[in-house]
Amino acid sequence: MLGEVIIELNNGERNSTDNLDKCKGKSGVWALIGKKCEEDEWICLNVGINKDIKTEISQDIEYMNIKDEIISKNYINRFGEFLFSYNDYANNHYRSKLYKEIKEKYSKLKFICIGWCIDDNEERRKIEDHFAWMTRAKYWKNGGSFQNVPKKGKYDFDEIEAKHVVDNNLKQKLQKIIEKYEIQRG
Repeated sequence: MLGEVIIELNNGERNSTDNLDKCKGKSGVWALIGKKCEEDEWICLNVGINKDIKTEISQDIEYMNIKDEIISKNYINRFGEFLFSYNDYANNHYRSKLYKEIKEKYSKLKFICIGWCIDDNEERRKIEDHFAWMTRAKYWKNGGSFQNVPKKGKYDFDEIEAKHVVDNNLKQKLQKIIEKYEIQRG
């Protein structure tokens, strides 16, 4: 599955590419790439890790269709960029607004596998951080976000590279995935 499309969505609907069942109970790392229209280039929107890729991606797809309830908040990515304001929900889960926002802005979406059957959480985290850093994943928060845009400006990308050193073999595998899907920086 490494480097393969897990599931593809067009205008929020599942496409014929659907390998989600292959991911049941499989640990690993996934990336969500998208483009606003056919002519656009693919950009990385988010990167995540999980012990069960199918469960998480299935939830993310469900979140794309949740109705809004009003509590206004700001969404600021891990790089310190204010991206949008959103209404919080009764279940108080930011992912419902995040994936609805992504669905509304990007007509073409692909969840792709960038780490397969990796049980070591630290290893999954290294792959997640490095791929998000390489692609500047637009909505990536890495488990946390800024509450306000930092006064110093954007997130320090060198901090990620220094914190999670990955070997050259892994860097090359991730670079091949980026090239395969022609992913541009977000």
